[in-house]
Formats: sequence, C-alpha cells, structure tokens
Amino acid sequence: MGILPEAMVNFLSLLGWSPGGDREVLPPAEIVKEFTLDRIGKTGAMFDLKKLLWMNSQYLQKASLETLLPLVQEKLRERKWTVEDGAWLAEVVELYKSRAETVEDLVRQTQGLFTDEIPFDEEAVHSRLKQPGVGARLAAYADRLEKLEKWDAAGAEAVCRALAEEMKLKAADLIHPTRVAVTGRSVGPSLFHVLQVAGKERVIPRLRRAAASAT
Repeated sequence: MGILPEAMVNFLSLLGWSPGGDREVLPPAEIVKEFTLDRIGKTGAMFDLKKLLWMNSQYLQKASLETLLPLVQEKLRERKWTVEDGAWLAEVVELYKSRAETVEDLVRQTQGLFTDEIPFDEEAVHSRLKQPGVGARLAAYADRLEKLEKWDAAGAEAVCRALAEEMKLKAADLIHPTRVAVTGRSVGPSLFHVLQVAGKERVIPRLRRAAASAT
C-alpha cells in the first residue's frame, strides 16, 4: 500500500497504548523511550484505516528524499515506467509528497508526469474544460507559453496572470482548466511548479488537445 515502516510501527503502538498528552505522531525510538505498562488500555483496539493513512501522510511530509526515492522507483518499476533523470524525479517527489497519503498515492497522483496516459477525472473535465470560452483561453495560454525562453514556474505564472488581465478574467479562470488539461485532476500542488516539472514538451500539446476538445 505504500505505508512507511515508521508510520506502521507508530500506528500499531497506539492500538493498545497511549503516550499521554494527546500525542500521536511518535517515531519508534520515542515510543520505546515513552512506553510504560500502566498506559496500556483495557478496552478493545480498533484498526482505523483512515487514521493509518493520515498518520502515514505525516511521515511522508517529513521523509527525506533518500528514503522516498527508492520506494517511488520501486512503484514505477512495477508499472514499467522508466525514469532516468534522478534529479527530475526528486523534484517531482518533493513537490507532491506533502499531498499524498501513501507512496502508492504519490505515484498515482503523478502518473501524468511519467506517461502520456492521463487518468482524467470526469467531474473535473465537465466542470473545468466544458465551460464556454475555455478552449480559447487554453489555446491562448499555450501560445504564450510556447514563446517562453526560460521554462520555469515564475515565467509560467507571469504569463498566466498577464493573459488573464488582458482577457479581463480572474487568474483562476486559466489556472483551473490548465491543471485539468495537464494533469487530469482538479487539485494538486502549485500549478506553476507542476508545469515546470511537467516540461514544455508535455504541457503545450496537452493544452492544445484540451483546447480543441473544449471548442
């Protein structure tokens, strides 16, 4: 499932024991230090999967790239997705780890960065890409992005906000459909950093395809 060992140990330790003080996220070494028999509960324990996923997300946020990269690479190999640029993969993991519950979830959220097969959320497509005027906006944004000499988050954001102002739109009217067009999802990390790691060669064609299907 992509649960980190430390998170699982932490979760299991709290099924029948409490450190006191409403503390929940405790690394194994701290659990060993704090453990006493008198804090073992007398009632039956309940295995709450939602709580385990929440706890794992806390560990993911704090996990080092040295810990996470081998786990992510293993999940990529299972899917037969090859990534040769380790520095780029580290950038992707760093960007998404704070939004994932598990390593599996992290890879699932980033599928559109590793393959051309984007898992589109149908509700997101309907609400963000099938609205009047979206096609023209995405086409115009693609045109502006194509002219960028330096491909980075700052440049993508500056172009977006300038275009929105010219079109007398809110920046969100460009940001939301762009996110769905590029990632297939309506939520995620900062869009402009997503565009940076996705790369110009992925972003421009996806915006043009979405623009064509929206009109």
